[in-house]
Order: sequence, then structure tokens, then C-alpha cells
Amino acid sequence: MLHLVETAHAQIAPNGSLHLVHAVEGLPSSASPNDWAVEVMGASETRLSEAPRSTETPASIHVRAGNPSQLIVAIAKEMPPISP
Repeated sequence: MLHLVETAHAQIAPNGSLHLVHAVEGLPSSASPNDWAVEVMGASETRLSEAPRSTETPASIHVRAGNPSQLIVAIAKEMPPISP
């Protein structure tokens, strides 16, 4: 994972940012998650944040329940446009 984070960081445009996304499928709706779902999401976020921290690479961490491809698109749409 460390190599992937370093490689991704090297590819970022000058005004760009690195976003690590982890989609957790099969959990209850985020509108009313149970204790187990909250624990799984928290543990996933903790583990995902270790790689950029250990490489001193700034990155935003996104851990959400749902379909991976749909979440990646949704998170990308939330980002402000990059100025040229």
C-alpha cells in the first residue's frame, strides 16, 4: 500500500490532491448504521490513513458504505474543480 500511495502522490498535478477511497459493501444504510457497521467503518478509516501518514503524503481519506464505483464517482463530484 505504501508504494501505491507514493506512486499516486508522484502523479498528482501541481494544484491537485490525493484522495483515498474505501467502499464497504453490504453494510446497513448510512442513514441508520448499527454499532457493528460504525466499528467496521472506523477500523477501515484507521487502517487506510496509516499509509499516507507513514509516507508523509497528504491525503484525504473517504470511507463510506455502498457500491464502490458509485462512491468513487460521488466523491469525485464533491471535489472542487482544479484551477489551471
